[in-house]
Amino acid sequence: MDTSEISLETQAPLSRKGKRQHKKNETPTPNPIPINNAIRQEPSPDRSLKPQKESIPKNLYLPPPPMAVRKILVASLGNPPPYTSTLHSAGHILLTALGLSLSYPPFTKSRSLANGLVSYSPDDNNNNNPSLPFTLWQCPSLMNVSGKSLSTAYHSFLKSLCSSSPPHRSDARLVVIHDELEVALGKIKVKRGGSSRGHNGVRSCVEALGGMEFLRIGVGIGRPVGRGKDEVASYVLKKMSQREREGVEGCVDEVVKVLREEAGGS
Repeated sequence: MDTSEISLETQAPLSRKGKRQHKKNETPTPNPIPINNAIRQEPSPDRSLKPQKESIPKNLYLPPPPMAVRKILVASLGNPPPYTSTLHSAGHILLTALGLSLSYPPFTKSRSLANGLVSYSPDDNNNNNPSLPFTLWQCPSLMNVSGKSLSTAYHSFLKSLCSSSPPHRSDARLVVIHDELEVALGKIKVKRGGSSRGHNGVRSCVEALGGMEFLRIGVGIGRPVGRGKDEVASYVLKKMSQREREGVEGCVDEVVKVLREEAGGS
């Protein structure tokens, strides 16, 4: 065989430089994309999780505005000396106990309030304290003619209120505390308007105020066995015993609750 007829191309081994040049000329084969990563799926939301409420920073919390309360003239009916310690003056005795319970200052005579004894809220010299909106007033007149003094004092009380800001004069209230024969000692009876039921002091107030409704707190003093006029008069004008005084003064807590409800507070 003639070896010259066979054309065999042999290549010499490439140098390092040649290998690099050869590798650069080669077209790179792209890596296959994994099937699992071909489409990227977002995880589905967990519907069992409840959305969290945004908490309000404490420094941005605004407390509710204070509730406006009504101003109240708390008036007691009774008799002047020497009958201040009788059952008929149970209203005065209870009002004095009420002032002590509320830490009010001692009663002083007020020319502007019909010369009655008055005690204002200890927290406000202008009698405009929303927490204790009570003005305590003792009628200076005899029981059966209390109406004129009460009417004068109440209208002066209304004029003293500032009508430009709450509570307005129209929101003010009158509460009258008096003795009550038809209620047991140590109990109270609360009534708004209606008949005086034979109580001369209450009747005088209703007439003087022109039929205006006001809240009445009857302080129980019980009644004598007999119902004759003389027996009743002797009973209510007798000096209170220590037991009877304690029974009247023991009504203070119940009266405070009634007054707070009337004022619009709790």
